This record gives sequence, C-alpha cells and structure tokens, in this order.
Amino acid sequence: MRTIRSEAIAYILSIVIPLVGYFGWTDVYRVSQAETFFAQNTMTRLCLNSGYQLERTLTRAEDTVRFLARAATNHIPNLEALSYRDYRNTIKDHLIDSFSDAVRSIDGIETFYVHFSEKIVPGKESFWYVRNHQTGRFEAHEPTDVESIGEKDLSRTGWYYIPAKTGKPMWLPPYTNGNLGTKMISYVLPMFVEGEFAAIVGVDLNWSLITDTVRSIKVLDTGYAYLSGAHGEMFYHPDFPNGTKNAPYSAEPRDNSELMLEYGVDSARSPLEGVSYFGKRFELAFYKLPNEMHLVTAAPKAEIYAGRTHAITRAITIAAGVLLLSILLAYRAARNLTRPIEHLTSVTHEIGQGNYNIVAQKFSRNELGQLTDSINEMIVRLKQYSATIQGMAYRDSLTGVKNAHAYNEQMTSLQDRLQNGFTEFGILIIDLNRLKEVNDQFGHDKGNIAIKSLASFICNVFKHSPVFRIGGDEFAVTLEGSDLEHIDELLEITRPNRVPRDLSQKEPWNQVVFSLGFARYDATQDKSCEDVMRRADAVMYAEKKSLGYVARLS
Repeated sequence: MRTIRSEAIAYILSIVIPLVGYFGWTDVYRVSQAETFFAQNTMTRLCLNSGYQLERTLTRAEDTVRFLARAATNHIPNLEALSYRDYRNTIKDHLIDSFSDAVRSIDGIETFYVHFSEKIVPGKESFWYVRNHQTGRFEAHEPTDVESIGEKDLSRTGWYYIPAKTGKPMWLPPYTNGNLGTKMISYVLPMFVEGEFAAIVGVDLNWSLITDTVRSIKVLDTGYAYLSGAHGEMFYHPDFPNGTKNAPYSAEPRDNSELMLEYGVDSARSPLEGVSYFGKRFELAFYKLPNEMHLVTAAPKAEIYAGRTHAITRAITIAAGVLLLSILLAYRAARNLTRPIEHLTSVTHEIGQGNYNIVAQKFSRNELGQLTDSINEMIVRLKQYSATIQGMAYRDSLTGVKNAHAYNEQMTSLQDRLQNGFTEFGILIIDLNRLKEVNDQFGHDKGNIAIKSLASFICNVFKHSPVFRIGGDEFAVTLEGSDLEHIDELLEITRPNRVPRDLSQKEPWNQVVFSLGFARYDATQDKSCEDVMRRADAVMYAEKKSLGYVARLS
C-alpha cells in the first residue's frame, strides 16, 4: 500500500527531476555552443593572422612590380624608343633606382629585374640585380641570355617564356633557380607597349622565408601549419615531402584536393574541416594566399575542444549535485507534508515556466511550513545554478572582467546598432608588455598578478565602459558616451604606463605597463565593427613596435 509520504516524495520528484534535467541540459548545451564557437574562432583567427603575414609579403612584391611596370609603360612611348641606347639607358637608370628603393624594405626578395624583349633589345642590355646578404644591398649581375638558352631549361628561363606566352602576370610555383642555385618563388609581369610585348618585370623571393614563417606558426600544443596547392599538392609540410599529392588526411573518403576545392574561396572563414590523420582526428582551417597556395593550420580535435570538454564536465557535475540536493530536500519536505496541494501545484507550475522569482506562501509552522521552506530553497538554488552557468560562459575567471564570448556578443550588438545608424563608438585594444618574460623568469603566478593588475587599472580608468579579456595578455574596451567624449583625457592618464617593462626592477610584475591602440568609427574607412577593431589593433602593435617589441600582423 502506498503511503502519503511515498506519494508526496514521488510527486515532488516528478517536478524536481524534469526541472533540473531541463535546465541542466539547457545550460550544458549553451556552454557547449559557446566553447565550440570559441575553439573554432581561435583556430580561424590564428589562420587569418598567419595568412595576413604571408599575404602582406606577397602583396607588397606584387604591388611593387605592378607599380614599376606602369611607370615603365608611361615612360616608353613606343617599342622603337627602346632601340635607342641613350633613351633606353635613361629608362633603365630610373627603373633601377625605383626598384632598389621599393624592394629594400621587403624581406625575402632576392632579385629584381627588367628583361626587355630580345626581339627588340639584346639580352645583355636588360638588368638583373641580386641581394648581397653581407651588405644588404642589391648588386648588378649579368642578365641571362634567354634566347641562347631557349625553353629547354625553364629553371633558368621559365620566368621569361611562361608569362610572355600567357600575357598575364603570375606567381611561379617554387623552383630552384638554375642561375643562382637558390630555391625561390617568382612574381613576373609581362609589359606591353601599344599591344606588343616589351619586357618582363619581376622579383624573386627566397622560398625559405615562406617556409620558415609557416614552420614557426604554433598551433596549440602539437598542431602545425603547412602550405598546399589548389589541387592538394604539398609545397611545405612537416610530415610529407614537397610535391606529395592527396596526402592521406581524410577517412570519409575525401582527399585533401577535394577539401581545398570546397573551402578554397574565403576558406579561413569557413567551418573547420574534420579529417583523419594516422588514426587521429584533426581539425583544419584554410587561408588562400595571393599565389594560389593555401595556408592550412591543423591541430588534434582533442586539443581544440579541450576547453569545451572541461566546461561540459563541470556543468554536468553541478547539475548532478543540484539534482541530488533537490532529491534530499524533496524527501525532507515529504515527511512533513500538510501543505495545500493546490498552492504547491500553482507554485511548481510557475517554476516549470521559468519563473524563479515566485515565493511559496507559508501557511503554518507544521509539516506544510517545512515543505514550503524546502520549495523556496530549491527555487533559490536553481536560480543560483543558472546564474553560475551563465557566469562561467561570459566572465573571465582570473580577472573578473568579461571574456571573449561576451566580447563577441558585444561586437555583434554593436554591428546591429551600426547598421541601424549608430556611429558614435570606438574600440580600445590593450596588450600587456613582456608578459612572456615575466612568466618565464618569475612564474605564471606572477604573470597572473600582472594580468589582474592591468585589468584593475583599465576598469579604474574607463569606468563607464565594458572591459573584456580577449586573449592571454590582451584586453578590449568598447567606448561610448562619456568615456568616448573624454577619450583624449583618459588616454593621457594611461600615457605614463605605456612604456617598456623593466625586468631588472624589484617585483617587475607589479608594473602596470602596456601598449595601447584606439580607433573611433570612421565611415570613410570602416564598413563594420571588425574594421574599427583592426585599426585599433594596428595602432596598438605600432606602439608596441615603437617600444622595441616586434609587432605581429593582425
């Protein structure tokens, strides 16, 4: 025979367990979504930032060649003018000076040249300059006699014949230059005057500069980066020889070539691609470079989503604890059940609708009163539990300021307001100076002190603006209203702190020193909030570089 006590316990648990299960599952799902987005965004941003660095080198080389080709075309009225030695020498001197000035500051450029059409000008009358690595200067070398070599040795003449035939500027794939014995890539542009082929303008980049940059990219703990072609061939990979095609990455089956074709357009903004590599699951992000290569960042799936796994485990543990506590409270309340069932039904119905502000009315001090207290305590704990889970997802545990998830939502909100006409805002990017040295020399606990000190300083200066920790040593502030109006005074307050960190001082981790970049929305430059952030990031890294640190590209 079922007793009133057993019926009461069964009744209360039938309410408590679904509620805890529903809200526990909801919070676990939200944490999972937030952590998944953060992991994918981290991989994508790493690929983007690394791709920007390589793209900048390649684009600067392209721009230099195109600019000088246009300049040469403007100075040559017709092909007949090139046959006059004095006029030709004047053009050559002008181009050599311009080329030298343009490429001197571009790392990796080994040679530059203008080779006139040998149907018009003898090959020896062209010019070819090669960088002297001891002096850093470019020195004249005897131009290659392409007509005598012909197309039988394209390692020495491909830079001339291939673009001359296609009539289009192009990047040549990596090759060993037969004239210098150096592996390089070349950007060459055929120049035409009055529709007739006149010359090849080009530069050669040292291939080791590109591969060293890719090799230096650190992707989590055991990940790496590599370069692949549009059809899956490997130009650089730590595990496969150059030229390997269709490396055994995918087990679906879909080979690397198919992945590239699918994600080749704006690939870095696509979802990560899961593949199987030697029995281990990897996630890849892609970035298409100007020379049709693809920069790929790869890392084990377990490493990428380690934060998500930890957060889900923690959320499930909390949910289980709340459920156990709720069961104990329900059992205690059932022992003293005298409360009107109608009132309890009404209260539990409100809880099921998500109303955590309701308070159960206490009718007496007997068993009904005790049950009322238990239900009210359960409501408080559920509300605290929900708030705790939400706080874990949107607040930085070390500093107490908002985290990267909250920053992404803030940027989304700002973008929506921008599209509706709101333009009075700015973004501040702040980066702690020499945190790595503090961590390496004094320990991560001292580094944490430096991070928390910076967070406190930012909050004290920008009191009316939200502060976000968006990276290990990087913070962001979105400015509106009063702080935006007084930005000049606020920046002046920070000026004494924008200096290098002196590690020789006693307790250098207590120095609040950082680099800062600010950008206000400008309709002539910015199409989105991301553009404002990029400008602020660039200003910050320019300041960091002025302090003697090497700026990374964003």
